[in-house]
Amino acid sequence: MLKRKANDTMARWIASPHRKPLLLRGARQVGKSTLVRNFASSQAFMLNEVNLERHRELKEVFATMNPKAICERIGAILGRDVRAPGAILFLDEIQAVPEAIAALRYFYEEMAELPVVAAGSLLEFALADHSFSMPVGRIEYLHLGPMDFIEFAQAVNPYLASLLSIEAICAEDGFAAHQEAMKLLRTFLAVGGMPESVLRYTESGSMAEVSLVHEQILSTYVDDFAKYASGRDLAHMQSIFSRLGVNVARKVKYVNFSREMRSRDVKDISGRIVCILSGGNMDVITMSSVVQQGLIRRDRIFTVSVLLPDRPGELQHVAEIIAKERGNVIKLEHNQFVSINRSAAV
Repeated sequence: MLKRKANDTMARWIASPHRKPLLLRGARQVGKSTLVRNFASSQAFMLNEVNLERHRELKEVFATMNPKAICERIGAILGRDVRAPGAILFLDEIQAVPEAIAALRYFYEEMAELPVVAAGSLLEFALADHSFSMPVGRIEYLHLGPMDFIEFAQAVNPYLASLLSIEAICAEDGFAAHQEAMKLLRTFLAVGGMPESVLRYTESGSMAEVSLVHEQILSTYVDDFAKYASGRDLAHMQSIFSRLGVNVARKVKYVNFSREMRSRDVKDISGRIVCILSGGNMDVITMSSVVQQGLIRRDRIFTVSVLLPDRPGELQHVAEIIAKERGNVIKLEHNQFVSINRSAAV
C-alpha cells in the first residue's frame, strides 16, 4: 500500500468535531479513490462506495436534496444500511451527477453525524451547464496531486526517505545520503508520481513496465477529451496534447503546437487548455537543498569575501576576474561601512 500524506489530512478530518463533507479534487489517475479505500481499511471503517458514473439513475434522488432518501436509495443498491455507526459514505466520480454536489450541503446540515467523502475531477465542466453553485461553507476540499518525491522515496527506499530532511542532508556525514538521493531523484523524474506507475516500478523495477502504464494513462486522458469537446475542437485538443512533450521549457507559441492550425483555432479552444508550470509534486525546499549540497561538494558553488579599496571600478575589476574564470555571481552583498577604520579606506 502506497503511503500518501493526504492520509494524515483525512485522519484529522474524520476526527474533527466540526467535520463537513469532504470533496476530493484532482486529475484522473492520481489515486483519489484508492486513498479513500486505503484510509477506510486502515481505520477499520465500513466503506459504502457508489460510483456515480455507473449509477447515473441516482440523479433523480439527489435532485430531491433529501439525505435520508438518498441514503435509503444507495442502501438498496449496496444491500446494507449506509448510516450504520462506523460507516463512511463515498460518492465516487461525483462530476457524473452534478446534483450530488449540491446535495452535499444538506448532508452537513441534516446528517452531520455521517462522514461523507466525494471524489471528482474537472468539476468546473460539470457545473457549467447547471444553475446551482458550489455549496460554499458547507463542504471541505482536499486537492490530491501525483505522489511527490518524499512519497516516492517512502515507496521505493523507506530508509533513505527517513534521511531526507534538510538537517540530515546538510550534516557533515550526509554526503552518502545526498548521493543516493540524487540517484533516486533521477529515477523519480523518469517514473513520475502517478501512483500506478510508482506501484509498477516498486513491483518490477522495470522502466519498460512503467512506460506501459504511462501510455495507458495518456490514452485515458485523450479519451476524456471527447467529454468536453467535439468535432474540430476535439481534433485540435488532441493535436495540441500530442505536442506538449516537445514544447517543455519553450516559449509558448501557437506555431510550435501545430503548423496546420491557425492561431485563431487555438485561441478558440484556449478556455479548455492550460499550460502546466509545475506538477505540484516537487518539494521545492528539499530539492533545492539536495542540489545545493551537491554543488558545494563538487566545489561548483562557494562564498568568498573580498576587501576592496573604496574607489570606483574596484567591484567591476572583481567581476572581470570571475568572468575570466567562467564563473557566475549568484548573489552579491556590498557593505561600504564594514570597516571601523575609515582612514584605511578599505
